[in-house]
Amino acid sequence: MTATLVSVILSNYNGEAIADVLRRSVGAVLQQSHPALELILVDDGSSDASPTLLQGLAGSDPRLRFVSTGRHQGIAAARNAGLALARGEHLAFIDNDAVPAPDWLSILVERLESDPTIGACASRVMFADKPDVVNSVGSVLNRQAHGMGVGMFELDEFLDLPAELMYATGNGMIVRRAALQATGPFDEGFRFYGHDDSDMGVRLRLCGYRIVPEPRAVLWHLHSFSKTQPGIRSWDDRNRLRFILKHYHWREMLRFALRDASQRLRAPGRAGYLWAWLSNLRDLPPLLPYRWAHRRAGPFLARQAPFQEGPHGYLVRPDNRGMGSGFPPLGVLQAGSGDEAHLYLGWYWPQPVGRDGLLMRWGRRVSAVSFSLTRETRGLDLELVTPPATGGGEVRALVRRQAADGWETAATVGWRLAPADYACQQLHCSQPLAPGNYRLILIAERAYREAGEFPRELGLGLISLKAR
Repeated sequence: MTATLVSVILSNYNGEAIADVLRRSVGAVLQQSHPALELILVDDGSSDASPTLLQGLAGSDPRLRFVSTGRHQGIAAARNAGLALARGEHLAFIDNDAVPAPDWLSILVERLESDPTIGACASRVMFADKPDVVNSVGSVLNRQAHGMGVGMFELDEFLDLPAELMYATGNGMIVRRAALQATGPFDEGFRFYGHDDSDMGVRLRLCGYRIVPEPRAVLWHLHSFSKTQPGIRSWDDRNRLRFILKHYHWREMLRFALRDASQRLRAPGRAGYLWAWLSNLRDLPPLLPYRWAHRRAGPFLARQAPFQEGPHGYLVRPDNRGMGSGFPPLGVLQAGSGDEAHLYLGWYWPQPVGRDGLLMRWGRRVSAVSFSLTRETRGLDLELVTPPATGGGEVRALVRRQAADGWETAATVGWRLAPADYACQQLHCSQPLAPGNYRLILIAERAYREAGEFPRELGLGLISLKAR
């Protein structure tokens, strides 16, 4: 049986600084186990030397082609430029700072072709510098249209995914051609970066297609692009507001405007937020035919509620500033007192715990810290806090020691937490531990999910950790 031709579209903008990663990305696509592919390299009007690099790569393999948008127009325009050249029955998309696993494409094709109702699949995108931590497996928007990756900042071995997604994140997405013919190309009104993929997800669903995660298809993401760059916040706001104007019911739009403006106009960056509104109002007329054509689709938020409010819905990003920074020696780790260096994943910002001057950090259902031991110890002592309204439950601790070929489990212990809210409990792991680098993974049986636009998932609270 002849393999299905897949067009992989790689978008680049000013990738000279990550030239080595860009070469690795191209090489990894060409070495895919799927036998029938073409790779279209799209430059989005870069001002550095990366277009020359891409043109040189394009001449090295007949499966490679190069195209430029001519001027910087944004990720949607770059992807559309690739689509215009694509010959494949399926279309896959990656960014210039992403490197796929060898079987990435074959797994995506297998999943896409397993069910004709599937319009798109999302890859399991992993942080390149933290290869056991999930970046996203698809994404979700909250009611204010802020986006977050599904599974973001979770350890891959504890990943629990929904059967369907609100949308597939553009980096690592595969779409069947028939679905794109039904929706039309990416909306180039979403300029620079952001919401082009969420808009595509909404349109795929309106056309009757499903969007599913495929965690076996792995992509490592360097994250060379940062939304902290000057001016990015204004463009992010502009695209978010365009999404609202395009998809929300007018009643939802009014409630959004009142709530969002009341928050943003009191915060820094008011001028950029006002520019975002004025820019979108100027561009509103082209959206009116789309709104009229889908006037009977019903309230947007009601259609998306299962994704926003379900167990895999939007969660505020935790404080992972120290994530992956190393293994500081463990004497006494005290929440809010220089503990950032020990954080690995899943922890929120420090807050008072109810005793004078004492702080704690809430952790998600699965959270972890990293540390080193310079001497043999008799075990670990922890002071934990019970989350509100969980009724207690079991907490498991996995103590893993870094070995030459990965991680080995040094100790496993479980505790039963009392059902009282905010009860502080002294817990002990009595397994002797040899010197070395360690990761302590705490897994709560139950987690409490807050209400609101930016909820947290609270599995347990950590006050202190010390070596005996």
